[in-house]
Amino acid sequence: MRGAIYARYSTAKQNNKSIEDQIQICSNYARSEGIEVVKVYSDKETSGYLAQREGLNELLKDAEAKVFDVLLVEHTSRLARDGYELRKLIHEFRFRYRIPIIFVSQNLRTDREGDIAVIKLFNIIDEQYIEGIKVATKRGLEGVFRRRKWTGGNPPFGYRVKDGQLEVVPEEAKIVREIFQQYAKGVGLKTICKQLNELGIRTRKGNPWSASSLSALMKNPIYKGEVVWGRRRYVKDGITGKVYVVKNEDYLKREEPSLRIVEPELWEECNRRLAEVPHGKPKHKKIHPLMGIVKCGVCGYNMSKEGNTLCCSSFRTRKSCSNNLTLNYDFLFRWLVGHLKKFIELNRSGLEQRVKRGLSGSVAVDYESKIESLKNKLRNLYNLYSESPDEILKEEINRVKQEIRALENAIKSSESSDIDLENILEEIETIFKKKPEETNYLLKLFFHKVEISPANGTAHVRVVFNRILPENFEIRSIAGAGFEPATSGL
Repeated sequence: MRGAIYARYSTAKQNNKSIEDQIQICSNYARSEGIEVVKVYSDKETSGYLAQREGLNELLKDAEAKVFDVLLVEHTSRLARDGYELRKLIHEFRFRYRIPIIFVSQNLRTDREGDIAVIKLFNIIDEQYIEGIKVATKRGLEGVFRRRKWTGGNPPFGYRVKDGQLEVVPEEAKIVREIFQQYAKGVGLKTICKQLNELGIRTRKGNPWSASSLSALMKNPIYKGEVVWGRRRYVKDGITGKVYVVKNEDYLKREEPSLRIVEPELWEECNRRLAEVPHGKPKHKKIHPLMGIVKCGVCGYNMSKEGNTLCCSSFRTRKSCSNNLTLNYDFLFRWLVGHLKKFIELNRSGLEQRVKRGLSGSVAVDYESKIESLKNKLRNLYNLYSESPDEILKEEINRVKQEIRALENAIKSSESSDIDLENILEEIETIFKKKPEETNYLLKLFFHKVEISPANGTAHVRVVFNRILPENFEIRSIAGAGFEPATSGL
């Protein structure tokens, strides 16, 4: 019988020796039971709560491929301490992979009657251990906060940590004051970001400034001399496993006049404006025909539309890209459609089958990703239902199964449907009269992306087709109308 071993340590108090010990215990068991260990998987300094562990991910892929017949783990807590994570993994190995898990030190097996209940009991103990760590950590950090020490993490822009306490960095504090003063005078976030990025000033993480990072800075009350702790807590969804941020109303705060960089009145004025102006509210992007198709050939970002021009969005908003080309939108739109029509006319032979195969393939790829997501949801629902049968869960299981069947039928329909190249050519002929969203959809059937790069004062254009068309083409440079240097103010 082929066996695999999984080992993990998570805290600073543990080390590589912990993993070696786990592997040794499992190896000894394997020898005594005549199990051939074909592979060993491990994760170092990772929490049992995290689903995204490299060693575990590799283990699951190999389980799917039937690389081994049994999994050996030293203790239930080494696989996962969190109840949801452990139940999910055990369910996957029992019903999806059909591979038993043996917890060696506890003498427990997932394929033995009665052991699942004992595993759940051990898991409750493991969860209590984690909760104890969380409570102790929170209590310790509260003590650090009350002693006016820094609780950890990167200090905000304008501050540094010295001897466990925050102190103001004069050079950065001057920049912070300028940000608040400019914004209070009516200067927009994007304009301030451009100024900061042009001067080479970066965020605390070393990134170019954006409207969101600048907004987050100005919302931090530390700049008016008020230090807070515990404003947010993290909650894990028992069904999906996702972690959500929840605002905590019962947080700690204290006044620290020595850390004040701007006056409270200025801070309040800027935050009132942040709450009122349009950029603080959700926006719906207006679709245009080339949206998501035209990319910057330098940084890979989308070329954003402003009026009747296109410009690299990274250059426009952050000045973090060197591509300063400004394109006439209508010129590029008509140029691309013209070349598309010519290209189709020149490649009519055999193109109809390509179109059919490409369109059905596009539908399949889109629907298959949805089906995979629904299947994951279905596995989670089955897991919950096996733990506690419930009519509501049963109804949801049936609904998800129906949705999967409907998508599978849609894929079959797309593969058998007749697609007429002439009809598509007629659609392209009337493309300038269509609604923007219809035009965008039609162009995306053909164009994967169109990259624009500067080339000695002109534009280098690289067109990448989807699978429908047989090849890509490049235009080395296009001079004249439609392509010009960056315009002031864009």
